[in-house]
Amino acid sequence: MTQTPVASVNLPEEIVETVVRQQISMAIATALGDPDRVVASLVNGVINQQVNSSGHRSKYHNDNKYSLVEVLEKKTIEKAMKNAMEEFVAGQQPKIKRAVSAYLKSNSNSVAEQIVHAMATGMMGYRLSAKFDITKDN
Repeated sequence: MTQTPVASVNLPEEIVETVVRQQISMAIATALGDPDRVVASLVNGVINQQVNSSGHRSKYHNDNKYSLVEVLEKKTIEKAMKNAMEEFVAGQQPKIKRAVSAYLKSNSNSVAEQIVHAMATGMMGYRLSAKFDITKDN
């Protein structure tokens, strides 16, 4: 026995789509429960997750020994300290320039010797070669 449709309703696709979206949204909201509780749970999970010293989840369990809050606090404090130090040094630049200038004037030979010594020891174990091509201009 075949069934024949009793009634046929032609509805615009936009209306059907809107109704379906509303029904899906209501089903999700019902399944999740109280929105405030869900948000609080999500935030708590993110804040308390264990991360590495960079604030990222590592694939190595032993690297994840910090809470995200600890890492973010540390980064914020380091940034504030860096900014404070930069402001202090910027304000002291004339004094720093005078101090460096005075040091260089009083120890000019030893500074030059230190620079030459650092360059010489830095190049140990390396070989320097140069190639010169001399051609006549036409």
